[in-house]
Amino acid sequence: MGTSILELRHLRTLLARYATYNGSDPRVAPATLNCIAHVELALGGYGVEGGIGHMVDVLAEAARRVGVVVRTGSRVDRILTPKGRVGGVRTSDGCVFQAPLVVSNAEAAHTATDLLDGTLRSGIDTVSPRSMSGWTGILRACRPGADSPRAPHTVWFPDDYDAEFADIFDRDRPPAAPTVYLCAQEACHGRTGWPTDEPVFAMVNTPPEPLHGPRAPEVWTDLSTRLHRHLVDRGAIQATDSFVWTRTPTQLARRFPGSRGALYGAASNDRFSAFRRPPNRIARVPGLFLATGSAHPGGGMPLALLSGRLAAEEALGHSLVG
Repeated sequence: MGTSILELRHLRTLLARYATYNGSDPRVAPATLNCIAHVELALGGYGVEGGIGHMVDVLAEAARRVGVVVRTGSRVDRILTPKGRVGGVRTSDGCVFQAPLVVSNAEAAHTATDLLDGTLRSGIDTVSPRSMSGWTGILRACRPGADSPRAPHTVWFPDDYDAEFADIFDRDRPPAAPTVYLCAQEACHGRTGWPTDEPVFAMVNTPPEPLHGPRAPEVWTDLSTRLHRHLVDRGAIQATDSFVWTRTPTQLARRFPGSRGALYGAASNDRFSAFRRPPNRIARVPGLFLATGSAHPGGGMPLALLSGRLAAEEALGHSLVG
């Protein structure tokens, strides 16, 4: 039996989605990103027992075991560079921590633009087009019956998939008809919800914040309303279900300075973009290393972890020869 045109169109849409895994435009992203489809479909995916938050706890505990002092709630406002090389950091409360090596896991553009002296910023890309951002929310959704449980993961594609990316990358606006991703937290992560309701995570792709400043709040209110109506029309939720938590790209940009709300740093929208990502070792500033999703090798939790590992290896090699 042959494959229908409709089946081929659906397969094309499915495979195009993998470019969005690092916030890129499937219409122009390099075909190299198709390796993501192979990894997911042929090799399979793995979850972290206890969720991503537990992974953070484990890494922090491993650091403490080797003598690391973890200090939270202190924002760094300057990487100190006496004589052109790293000398430590200064926090917003005026404390100075001297150190010959600094590993920054902030957005690379924030490190370059806000934390370093202006004469030392070259070598960190701050001008490449940003990747997509995302509007996210948690629904308190009526739990379906035992005979029809909610799927752990659901993706609702629009009729015109390319139009979504034209809105995001060409028109710089939230898509009129976005792809919607839902994750049922109970089925997927074993999270316990309410007696009759369950938590359902929702996400749609959006452009990052404009260079000239944040979008009007009404833009995100409209997107939230349209998303809720769309999910009700699809039968994914009931009309009485509501969002109990949301985060807009504007809030994301505020939480992570320099990011403009982009989830993955620079977009991979041409064949050379991977080679322009900021490196893990900033040669122009001896002692400075980057371990972030906006530096090499890229965004997303697995690659951010690899970035940390690569930065650690570079720092260890530096200290051995320095």
